[in-house]
Amino acid sequence: MHAKWQWTTLVFLSAMMTPSIQAASATYTVYFYNPESNINNFVALKDGFDAYLSTLGAFEFQPFSDKTDFEKALQSGMRGVVLVSSWHYRSLRRQFPLEPLLHGVFQDAGTQRHILCGHAGQATSSDIAGATIATAGSPTYSRTILRQMLPEATATATASVTFMAVPKDLDALLAIGFGVVDFAIATENTFHRLAEINPAEYELLRKLAQSDEALLPVVASSTPTDSNVMKLVEHFVKMPLKSDGEQTLNMINLDKLRRITDHERRLLKP
Repeated sequence: MHAKWQWTTLVFLSAMMTPSIQAASATYTVYFYNPESNINNFVALKDGFDAYLSTLGAFEFQPFSDKTDFEKALQSGMRGVVLVSSWHYRSLRRQFPLEPLLHGVFQDAGTQRHILCGHAGQATSSDIAGATIATAGSPTYSRTILRQMLPEATATATASVTFMAVPKDLDALLAIGFGVVDFAIATENTFHRLAEINPAEYELLRKLAQSDEALLPVVASSTPTDSNVMKLVEHFVKMPLKSDGEQTLNMINLDKLRRITDHERRLLKP
């Protein structure tokens, strides 16, 4: 009888403890997808973030190169946060109840504009029909930005454009000088950077149009008050304070992540 009582007690205690153990060991994921930049080495990106996040708790980094795969992963059950372009966040919030928590900062700026560039003295925005455009973003995203920059262009003209994918914004701008494309879409920050690192190539280019101002990538969650999500957000904010944290953020072209203000929340409305 005594042995039976001990066994029953152990089973009961085990059943009570199991959920807590599982909850403590549950991994929270950073789901990353950014159509503004084609990243060549997703293995290195994941390894870099995982190495940093694993020292802070049960966190992992999962990058996606494909929009459909990314959204399927969220639909299958998301535990953690998303790190996405502000443009894609607006689209996602129609499907998921995502609360914006942080946004990226690069060179002390929290926003950016995309620009359309062509060859100085030759290209004009009216030449867009049938053109080839270099871009580091996805075709869908790039076409959306193009229509925003050229509201006067016909739907037929923008639909006839061919996009050439390149790894980075800088490559898109250089492709014009190489003569392989007619135009390029890049961020204004990259355009100014080209002036510093390659003045000769910069002089060959002309800015033809610009997009509306948009926030840099956003961190958002459907469970913003979850204690582990809150911890993850706090770790993100503190990343620049550590050399390895700063280097890790640089892998996605950010200097830091800061908390969203009420004004910035309004910028994120569809």
